[in-house]
Amino acid sequence: MHLLRNPLYPILVGAALCLPLHPVPVLADSPADILADWKHRENAMRSAKYEITGKVVLPKGAYSNNPHLPAHAKNKLIPDKDYVYEKTMLWVIDFANNRLRKDYQDQTFNFTTLKFHPLAVVQVFDGRMTKRHFPRQSNPSSSSGYADMGLVKNGNTVDIVVNDYPVFLARGFIGVSKTLSAAKKPTTLSPTPAAFTITERAPQMCRNVQCRVVRIRHKDDPAGCFEELFVDRTLTSAVLRMDVYTHGVLSDRLDIVYDDKGMVPQKWTSTLFEGDSRVSASEQLTVKRAWVNPELQAGDFDIPLTPGMRVIVGDAVTYQHADYKVTADGSLVPIGAEAPLVRQWLPHLLVAGIATLVALVARRLVKRFRPKDGRMCA
Repeated sequence: MHLLRNPLYPILVGAALCLPLHPVPVLADSPADILADWKHRENAMRSAKYEITGKVVLPKGAYSNNPHLPAHAKNKLIPDKDYVYEKTMLWVIDFANNRLRKDYQDQTFNFTTLKFHPLAVVQVFDGRMTKRHFPRQSNPSSSSGYADMGLVKNGNTVDIVVNDYPVFLARGFIGVSKTLSAAKKPTTLSPTPAAFTITERAPQMCRNVQCRVVRIRHKDDPAGCFEELFVDRTLTSAVLRMDVYTHGVLSDRLDIVYDDKGMVPQKWTSTLFEGDSRVSASEQLTVKRAWVNPELQAGDFDIPLTPGMRVIVGDAVTYQHADYKVTADGSLVPIGAEAPLVRQWLPHLLVAGIATLVALVARRLVKRFRPKDGRMCA
């Protein structure tokens, strides 16, 4: 699967000009009470664990305009009817020590065979290194030449996309998309409000609640690239809705439902829009179980190497890589010599089969980085 060329940086970022929006009245510069609530959430949640299940809906024709379609599939409805499937996720987040684990079982669309295939990936970040495991028994369609494991030194490259944000927004995370999805993600999970312009807009109704609306934009981004958070102050400024704008156009929406205290997300819907406001994909996710401040161990953020694995080790700073085989005693024997690589080719060599992301994520990336005017924004 060739869609994702960049597993080191699954969500690319570019700062460029974007289309302006019609002005909306700004009520205040930096809403101090909401920021104080978010700081309270940050202090109250040092770690979290979520077991999540749900379904993905890809409408008929969702891939019809995709540039990766082979010539014989052009101008056809792909898929030819709505495609619905189940997915599961496990998130383990250690905010205090900047560690992450994301396991997911999903599906991916192969643009050569024009079929959907199971996809399972385990990813961990221990504060220094990322490991991305592509278990063969859970990925029957994978090629025998793919790597079993990708190790990335000096960088957090765990895939974090819009439908993952509620597990971070529960903590009042500031600037979610820019901070978590930046090309060179920081190794800290603490919010950095000084890097963002935070303004309050006119209040709006959201699910029968009068919400205050906070617009958050990274200072490096132009006016057309920002997030709007619909906040319920009666629930310690819980974010009920998040709208993501790209080039001045609504591209993603999250609707989040919390527990009675408004602290832990219970379910959410993630919707992806085309430029003409058409829904191109949606996910309905439910939290089966959630733990706040669980005791976490180092093993929660590690994936053991087993004999016979092919492991590709790369460095997010030097852009070098080396190919290894795991021996019976657990040591790594080099297969290929380490060599510097051009940035655009390193990820393809680094993760190989792990570079096949779920169909919905791929759809998001294709849309987000194929702007109509050729320009990009975060």
